[in-house]
Amino acid sequence: MVFTVASLAGRTATFNVNTTADTTAVNLTTGVDAGGNISLRSAMQAAVSNGGTDDINLPPRTYNLTLGQLPIVANGMNLTLFGTSGNPANTVIRQTTSHRFIETALPGNNINNI
Repeated sequence: MVFTVASLAGRTATFNVNTTADTTAVNLTTGVDAGGNISLRSAMQAAVSNGGTDDINLPPRTYNLTLGQLPIVANGMNLTLFGTSGNPANTVIRQTTSHRFIETALPGNNINNI
């Protein structure tokens, strides 16, 4: 799975997701949540806070979004979500609420292999 939001500025960060729980970041620099993990949502929150070029690596699992839509503010961002298995069927992001899964702020965004 690859998701790209294109723009420039800010600094570069890589977040390695290590939990399927849908949690929020308590540290917007590292993306760490209250349990000491990095979830997809906490990594996205940190990436939005950091701006610039950020990569989020997702191990092959199913990520159930229980807290609503993921945050994407694309002003000054270049964000890539990368499913690390190489097979899109192995990395699934599932919205469990009535919200959309993700929203981007700039035209020309790409979502591939989800």
